[in-house]
Amino acid sequence: MRPPPQIDGADVVLWAWSEPAPFFVMPYSDGSPGIPIHGLAICRYPKTGTIYKFSCNSEWETQNDSAWDTVESATSGESGQYDVRSVQWQAL
Repeated sequence: MRPPPQIDGADVVLWAWSEPAPFFVMPYSDGSPGIPIHGLAICRYPKTGTIYKFSCNSEWETQNDSAWDTVESATSGESGQYDVRSVQWQAL
């Protein structure tokens, strides 16, 4: 499922989608069932140029984010939640 052109006010540069199984399930700290993460997006904020990787639910709503120095480091940076080498990034 293709993302919107912007997520959280940042322009989508690269994205990836995992269906039917999510990339991972983000647990809640209270122990309740977690949120399936189906979408990953590398985004750039237009005013600052800051790069973020967003973990999104099935509606492309951001559930978690992390800042990165470059788009390349965001795509290859290790994650404890999924295998980054298996992600098929696509340009928007």
